[in-house]
Amino acid sequence: MTRENIDLFTKVNLLATDQFTGKLEVNSTSEERWQLFFASGRLIWGDGGLHPNRSWRRLLSKYCHNIDLTKISLSTKEQFESLKYQTLTLLLARKLIQAESAKAMAIESIDEIIFEIIEHQAIESISYANFPISDYGLSLSKNSPVFLDPAAAITASQEKWALWTQKDLSSYSPNLAPTIAEPKRLQESVNQVVYNNFVALLDGNNTLRDLALQMKSDPITIISSLVPYINRGYIDLIEVGDIEAPINPIATSPPKTIRNKGPALIACIDDSLQIGLIMEQIITKAGYKFISIQQPLQAIPTLIANPPDLIFLDVRMPIINGYELCSQIGRISQLQNIPIVMLTGQDGIVDRMRAKLVGACDFMSKPIDDQKVVKVIQKILLEYQIQTN
Repeated sequence: MTRENIDLFTKVNLLATDQFTGKLEVNSTSEERWQLFFASGRLIWGDGGLHPNRSWRRLLSKYCHNIDLTKISLSTKEQFESLKYQTLTLLLARKLIQAESAKAMAIESIDEIIFEIIEHQAIESISYANFPISDYGLSLSKNSPVFLDPAAAITASQEKWALWTQKDLSSYSPNLAPTIAEPKRLQESVNQVVYNNFVALLDGNNTLRDLALQMKSDPITIISSLVPYINRGYIDLIEVGDIEAPINPIATSPPKTIRNKGPALIACIDDSLQIGLIMEQIITKAGYKFISIQQPLQAIPTLIANPPDLIFLDVRMPIINGYELCSQIGRISQLQNIPIVMLTGQDGIVDRMRAKLVGACDFMSKPIDDQKVVKVIQKILLEYQIQTN
C-alpha cells in the first residue's frame, strides 16, 4: 500500500506507468470513499461514493432491464474485491448481457466515480491508497468488458466538470434530489402540464442522476432546466441517502450466515468499563444481544466460547493493541469470518488504512454516538447476510 497527497490525474498516470493491477482507494476529508480498479495499468471498474447502490441500480435498469436477476444464480467459489464487477463479468461470460452493454456499464461506473472525485477535489483534500490485487482476485482474463486509458477517462470527466462549472452549477451536485418547496407559487408560474410533471418527478426521492435516467437525458440538462425555479425558491435540492442494495444473483462460497439464532450477538472488546457500559446500553436497546470483554488477553477464548456476529474492537489497549488482536482473530478458523469494527479516538487516514490491512471491515471514532453505532451494526449485518429477529 502507498499513500500520497497528489492530484488524481498524476496518481492514475503513475499507476498506468507501473502497469498496476489492483484497487486505488480515494478518500476525502469528509470521509467519502471511492474505489477505482486497475488491470495492467488500465481502468476496469469504479465503485463507492455517496450512492453506490443507486448507481448500480441505474446501471442494471438501463442495461439489464430484460434480465430477472431474482431467477438467476451465478454461483462461484471465488471471492472477489467488487461484487458488482464480478456480477458484470459473470453475466458477460454466460452471455446474459451483450459485450457493448457490459462495456458501457463499466465506462459509466468509472466516469461517475471520477466525476465525484473531481467534484470533491475542488472543495476538500483528497488522499490515495493503492492495494495490489492479483488478476485472479479481480476476475479478469477474457471476461473484462473494458480496459480504459486512465488519462483519457479523467480528461473526459474533467470536461464534464468544466461544463458543469461554466454553467455556474458547481454549488449543485448531481447526487442531490429536487423537491417542490413552494407548490402554489410553482403552479402559478408554469402551465398545468408542466406542473403535473414536476409533481410526478420531483418528489425528493430521486437524485438528478436518477431523473436523468428516467427522462433519458443527462444531469446537466435536468439541473439547467430547474435552476430558474431553484433561484426563485420554488424548488429545493436536498440530500438523500442511498437505497438498499439491489438483488445480486451471485452466491459465493462459503456464505457468511448468522451464527446465533434469534437476535444477533454483538461483542465489544475494550478495556474501559465506561465504554463497555455505554455500548451495552446502546446495543441491547436496539434489540441485539451483547457481550463485553475488558481483558484483551481473554478476548479470543471468550469469542471462541461465544462466537458473535459482529465485534467492536478498541485500538488502544494495554499489553496487546487492537490491530494485533484483530490480526490474531482473523487467523482463527472459528472466528475469521466475523466482521470487526475498530474503535479509536484517533480518526486519521493512516489508522483507517492500518485497520483494513489487519482485516477490519469498518472504523468508528470516539466518543461513542448511539445512532452511528446502530447504523454501523445494521449496515454490516446486512452486508454479511445476517438476519435478525
